[in-house]
Amino acid sequence: MKFMPIWAQRYMSFVGGPAFVISIASFMLSKDPFADSTLTVSAFMVFASACAIRAYFMLHAMGRGEL
Repeated sequence: MKFMPIWAQRYMSFVGGPAFVISIASFMLSKDPFADSTLTVSAFMVFASACAIRAYFMLHAMGRGEL
């Protein structure tokens, strides 16, 4: 992942991964997951932001011909 700055790599590792696990776990453990979705949705949005940061840097690297 040479195309990503170190802060983006750390954000994906330490924030994006656990947020995905929390969103799946809260969805699976909830009695009515579509009614009690605050934690699920907020954790998934944090995971989606980590994916968006990675996609941003990947597209710029592809545009420069580094990938």
